[in-house]
Amino acid sequence: MLNVTVDEIQRDPLKYLRQVETGETLVILGQANFFFEFEVCFFRARSEFEIRPKQS
Repeated sequence: MLNVTVDEIQRDPLKYLRQVETGETLVILGQANFFFEFEVCFFRARSEFEIRPKQS
């Protein structure tokens, strides 16, 4: 199991995005502060979601 903090993702978001895209990492969006740091869009009909850094 890989535990990653929001700070770690902010330092190198592409590293973690590549792991998710290749199926190496399962994403669990369970931390409330995650949603304060990132924009998350869910597309139920397509069974997809999109994660972007928060816009300042």
